[in-house]
Amino acid sequence: MKRNEEKKSPAERCAGASGGDKSLTYSVFLRGLALDVVVGVLPEERLAPRRIILEVEAVCAAPADPAADDIRTVVDYRLIRQAAADAAAGTACQLVETLAARIADAIVAVPGVREVAVTLDKPGALEACESVAVQIVRRRAE
Repeated sequence: MKRNEEKKSPAERCAGASGGDKSLTYSVFLRGLALDVVVGVLPEERLAPRRIILEVEAVCAAPADPAADDIRTVVDYRLIRQAAADAAAGTACQLVETLAARIADAIVAVPGVREVAVTLDKPGALEACESVAVQIVRRRAE
């Protein structure tokens, strides 16, 4: 990587291929991210954390030089996972929609992420259903 590239933020380094074409993107997927949180309206749901499962698609700016094979030019998916975990930690939301929105807001704030879709599954929430799920989509304000 050139020395002037090292001074740029990840978002600047991920400005897009072909001379900074901002229309080029790629997606990072996190599948089956399990977190233990307090979420629910019913009093018995608020007694202890329960397992939720996240599916995340983060649309990211394409790296200026994909052939560089340099993690500093892409969005590090560990940052996406950490943003989700940090947003969920210590929360006690009643609604899965609220929790999913908080997680999506945290992920879209990760440098280089342009848009995110977060699907939050709450297994066992309804009888005769494997899970109940919501999906929240957030776009970075330009």
